[in-house]
Amino acid sequence: MQSAADDAVSTIIEKWSAAFRKLDADALAALYSRHALFYGSNPTLYRGSEGVVAYFNALPRWRAPTVQFTDVMIAQVSSDLINFAGIASISAKRPRRCRSKSPG
Repeated sequence: MQSAADDAVSTIIEKWSAAFRKLDADALAALYSRHALFYGSNPTLYRGSEGVVAYFNALPRWRAPTVQFTDVMIAQVSSDLINFAGIASISAKRPRRCRSKSPG
């Protein structure tokens, strides 16, 4: 049986995944604390909501991005605070390149 913390994390993961599919940096950042410390797919440590937005806005504009979460660990710190972490594996099609026809 799932706990309330498990249900809350499942909801957050669903929201995160939906925002990621749209590459919506603002919606993704809204899921983090304003004091977040965030590591993405590069070695830079991003700080706060602004850092999370900067990270996601710098990603390539993939076509059809998806994400799968594994190894999710949940720690209920208090009745109104849950920490969780996991591995987010992404897949996507490369961005389309503009092809121009050469005159002639």
